[in-house]
Amino acid sequence: LEAAVLDYLGAIREGSLTEQESRTHQHLMTSAVNLEELADVIETDLVQLLRRHIEEDLYTGDTTRDIIGELYEAVGQAVTLTVQAVRDNDQRAAEDVVNMKGRIAHLADDFLTRKSERLGTEKTDHLAAARWEMSVVDKLRRIYTMAKRIAKVVLPETLAAKD
Repeated sequence: LEAAVLDYLGAIREGSLTEQESRTHQHLMTSAVNLEELADVIETDLVQLLRRHIEEDLYTGDTTRDIIGELYEAVGQAVTLTVQAVRDNDQRAAEDVVNMKGRIAHLADDFLTRKSERLGTEKTDHLAAARWEMSVVDKLRRIYTMAKRIAKVVLPETLAAKD
């Protein structure tokens, strides 16, 4: 799919474009490449982590599971808004993605605070689960960062630079 999109954008580039059309074209190229990278993190890294969780029957406590679940939902919302922003050239959706930075950081910080407070008190068999949880949170933060980067191409340069 990525190759087809890039081929299509390449065909468009062969024509005569105005300055605005050239900027839009560049934004679409950037978005296509970054969306593919974001999808790779989901397809490869996150799916592999989830399979490991199942295979190793790792235990995650209710509170930690809730925090990771909230982070997952927020990141999922950011990805959905990012796709909407690029697809519809929706600046409001793009702004919403950028403005989620504080919420995402807060959830990740809550998780890290909880893990740092409990790390010394957890049993040895829970250390594998703690490492797994930290990897999932790291991947979710990475996905959000890529979504935000993609959403910024829809925003005027003055707004995109404020982050």
